[in-house]
Amino acid sequence: MAKTIALIACPNGLGHVRRMYVLGEQLVRHGWRVTVFAPSEKILKVGRALGIRRKFFLNDFDARFDIPSLRQGLSETLFWERRLPSLDQFDIVVSDNLPEVLDLRTDAILSGNFLWHQVLSDIPNCYRGRAGKLIKEHRPPILSYGGFSIIDKVAGVQVLDCAIPAIEDDLDLEVNQKNSLLVTCGTTGNIKAQFKEFILDLVMTGIEPFTKVFVEPGLLADFNYSGFYAADFSIKMFSSVGAIIGRPGFGAITDSIYCGAKFFAVFEEKNLEMKKNAELLQKKGLGGSYSTADQAWSEAKKFAMDEHQQGIFSHNRMEIVRLNRKLPTVLEIVEAR
Repeated sequence: MAKTIALIACPNGLGHVRRMYVLGEQLVRHGWRVTVFAPSEKILKVGRALGIRRKFFLNDFDARFDIPSLRQGLSETLFWERRLPSLDQFDIVVSDNLPEVLDLRTDAILSGNFLWHQVLSDIPNCYRGRAGKLIKEHRPPILSYGGFSIIDKVAGVQVLDCAIPAIEDDLDLEVNQKNSLLVTCGTTGNIKAQFKEFILDLVMTGIEPFTKVFVEPGLLADFNYSGFYAADFSIKMFSSVGAIIGRPGFGAITDSIYCGAKFFAVFEEKNLEMKKNAELLQKKGLGGSYSTADQAWSEAKKFAMDEHQQGIFSHNRMEIVRLNRKLPTVLEIVEAR
C-alpha cells in the first residue's frame, strides 16, 4: 500500500504554496498518496505558472496565516491548526513554516528556511513563546533548502539541508538571449508603492539595455507601453530573464537560480528574513542588496552590459547548482523515516 503524506502550506504569499506543490508532484511520481493543504486559488495560480496539472489530492484549507494578521494577534491566525481536519490517517505530516501542527502531530516534520517567531520582532509574545516551546519540546526535524537556512539552532532540533525542490530534473533554464528584466515585489510586504513609482519612471525613461520588462501584475495598470509585459511567472517567461529586481523571498530566489538571473534585492526594513536572504545572495555571488529600486536598476543595467560580470555570475550560479545536486532530496529523507 502506498504511503500517505500531508503537506501543509503556509498561505503567506505564494512561495510556500509553490514549494508544497512541487514537493507534492515529486512524491506522487514516486508512488506516494499526497494531500496538500492550501487555498485552492493559490494552488491554481501556482499550477498555471509551472505549466503542470496537479496529480496530488487537494484539501482547500486556508490557515489564514499572514504577517499583518500575525502582528494583530488574530485568534484564527495564532491557533490556525484548530481548523484542520484529523491528520491521523497520514503516515507523515510536513508543515511549511507552521510549527503549531506539533500540537496535533508531535511527529510532524517542519519545512522552511526560517521560522516566523525568529525573524519578526513585532509579533505577540504569546505566539513567539508558544512556537518556541513546541519546537523545544518535540524537537522536530526541519527541512531547509539549498544552503539558505537562517534558522537559529535549537537544542536537540535537527536542521536538514535538502536540495531545492524542482519539477525539472535539472536547474538549467538558461538560454543564449537573457535580455529581459523581471520586476516583482511579491504579494506581501509594504514596498509596493515604491515599486509602482519605479515602474512609472521606467515607462518615462526607457528600459535599455533590456528589451523586455516583465512586471508583476498590480504594479502597472496599463501594459500598452512598448516593452512592458505582465509577468506570468511561467517557465517560458523565465527562460529570457537575465536580471530580477525584487523582494528576496526564497520563492523568488529559487526562480532566479532556476533561470540563471542575477538578483537585485530591494525589501522593507525590519524583516530579518529578507535581510538575511539578501546577505546570502551577496555572499554566494548571486546578487546584491539595495536601499531603493532605483539603485537596483542602476546596478542591473551595468550587469546587463558587462559580459565579465555575467561570466562571474554564471560561474557562481553553476557552483550553487553543483552543491545543490549533492544534497539529499526531501523524497530521500521522508522515505528513510
